[in-house]
Amino acid sequence: MSSQSSIAVTLLALAIGTPIGGQAWAQTRPTLQGLQDQINNTYTRQQVNNLVRTPDPACADNTNRYVDCLNGTVTDTVTGLIWLKQAACLGSVDYAAAVAGAATLQNGACGLTDGSRPGDWRLPTTQEWQSTLYPGPDCSNPSLTDTPGTGCFATGAQPFTGVAVEIYWSAIAHLDLPAKAWTIDLHYSEETSIAKTEASSIRAQDKAEPHWVWPVRGAASSQPVYPGAVIRGQVSEGIVLASGAKAAVSEYYLTMARVPADNAAAGLETLSGPNVTQVSIVNGRVDVTYGNAADAAITGKTLSLTPYEDATGANITWRCGNAAAPSGWFLLGTSKASGGSPVAVYQETLIDNTYLPTNCRP
Repeated sequence: MSSQSSIAVTLLALAIGTPIGGQAWAQTRPTLQGLQDQINNTYTRQQVNNLVRTPDPACADNTNRYVDCLNGTVTDTVTGLIWLKQAACLGSVDYAAAVAGAATLQNGACGLTDGSRPGDWRLPTTQEWQSTLYPGPDCSNPSLTDTPGTGCFATGAQPFTGVAVEIYWSAIAHLDLPAKAWTIDLHYSEETSIAKTEASSIRAQDKAEPHWVWPVRGAASSQPVYPGAVIRGQVSEGIVLASGAKAAVSEYYLTMARVPADNAAAGLETLSGPNVTQVSIVNGRVDVTYGNAADAAITGKTLSLTPYEDATGANITWRCGNAAAPSGWFLLGTSKASGGSPVAVYQETLIDNTYLPTNCRP
């Protein structure tokens, strides 16, 4: 007999006073509705106890930034974020699988005993990723801060396991390119990444590519441990967006023997991003104007990338922001300026040098 049938028989027997187990309930039998209410109330309490448990809160100590909570999670005491201790548990997958894997993560998976449920976990935002990066150069493999939060991750014992020196997904899709989403590359710190690869550690990747998944839960502090790192990341985002405009200028010049006056002349649509209002070509120079969700320290300001050519006019290099002019090179268009062709003009950036990559500073 099924459990539902047993309950039905029991309720009927109690209602009509039939003895059960040798006990007569004729004098004290409850009503059918009363028994059903009792069963419903009991089930509701079980739901509360077993299915609606509040996940464990953050933990802390008086010494470290990252603290092992001994339940499969690690708390960042600076931002308040709770990270999955097993950084490689969900592997390397495409963007859709990364979002789904983080959203369905729960107690009992990946070493978790924290009481979390599906929906508690998610991918980190780009700002949350930036708050974890070591702020200076020469930090790599991976480029995160260490347990106390004062040095590079690679030194000393760590509460995390399985951290891959690879590219990890963020939760943020690209605003203008639906097939791309933003990622963090843990091979280098922000400054070292710019110096070695000419690209930010935060960069857009195709959603179909496999990258690593490291979920978090909780809300990050509005004041990350290194606020400047967030702004530098936003500046770097603009430099990455400008790479297409730089390529368009170079191709146009080498083909047409003159600099393009604007985006339209170079066959380039207006580019923008979460922290960039536009990327514009001005007589061969590429101007990146910051805004949208950018920090107030850079909103409305422009970083210029100025092209230079060698004496032959066949090779082009770029001067970023307030960096010194490349020795032995000439502003683009100088060697081919006959016939009224414009020449690129250098423009100093008003963004504070502390927010610029090292190769864009004086």
